[in-house]
Amino acid sequence: VRDKLRWEMRLQQEQRHLTDAARFYRNDHEVQIPRLSEHCSPRVTAMERIYGAKVTDYVACAAERQRIARVVSRTLLASPIYAKQSQAMFHGDPHAGNLLYTCDGKLALLDWSLVSYLGESERIAMTQIVLAAITLDAQSIVSLLHTLDSTSRASRQDLQTVVDKWLRPIHRGQLPGLLWLVGLMDDVTQATRLRMGPDMMMFRKSLHTLTGVVRDLGGTDADIEATLLREFVLRFASELPTRWLAYPTSRAFATRLSNFDLTTTALRWPLATAQRLCGGEG
Repeated sequence: VRDKLRWEMRLQQEQRHLTDAARFYRNDHEVQIPRLSEHCSPRVTAMERIYGAKVTDYVACAAERQRIARVVSRTLLASPIYAKQSQAMFHGDPHAGNLLYTCDGKLALLDWSLVSYLGESERIAMTQIVLAAITLDAQSIVSLLHTLDSTSRASRQDLQTVVDKWLRPIHRGQLPGLLWLVGLMDDVTQATRLRMGPDMMMFRKSLHTLTGVVRDLGGTDADIEATLLREFVLRFASELPTRWLAYPTSRAFATRLSNFDLTTTALRWPLATAQRLCGGEG
């Protein structure tokens, strides 16, 4: 994390991030990334000036502000989580001062000095934890959390205690989503010796920052989850034609779900549903 914070002092690194961000969001017509000027140098980052208002200061009706909140959630959360690339970049400092609502109705993303990447393995683990939560499979969640442990010092017993705690609301009918997952990760890092890599730590930090921005815009945690679910459904629907020809265990999709994952979850769903109806937690 210390190394990533040092990037903020390296202008050439920021310039590379701006170029990468422009490429990452090139097909998103609701997003604007500042264009670099030819006058850039190792000592100066020169870019276009973007006119607009800080998203939380933009004067609009409640419905319009909630729409902007959905754009923020989709752009800065769903896009990296469901990216097709094996390494998906995300903004490391997405506070409201770095998010402008432009005069032509776009979301401008500023200050790309601090950037991190969600790798394919991290996104697969995150997806698998949510699937395991849906089927109330505590043991699988514990094993998956171990794969995210950069030190391998967390004990299974300590992890099991935290996982059991976070599965209780799922037993009562709550659906696990990204905010549930990050809450679990936060609790795990505080209550056990599990330590995640710097990119996962930066992602958790970015999510907490974005949650505050969405709330300031009039959105809620449920709105964030609804936006992520909608983007998941859209990407999953676009994958359907290619799934017919894919290997059963292939996760080479934006959703990082294999056909085997889907089949296994569907087979375990009835038992998990019965556990919920019976009120059991074992």
